[in-house]
Amino acid sequence: MATSTEVTDASLAVAKVRIEKLQAMYAYDVALARLLELAGMPEMFEDFLLNQ
Repeated sequence: MATSTEVTDASLAVAKVRIEKLQAMYAYDVALARLLELAGMPEMFEDFLLNQ
């Protein structure tokens, strides 16, 4: 059986991974928006996100 410290550590590790995933998703969206803006197609942003 795990100690309360081990459970807390595991919970924090899961939360950290979730935050890192959200940060990566945000960075992807920002990079995609910048790329489409530079390509002169900013209106395509939503289409790209919906077709993933």
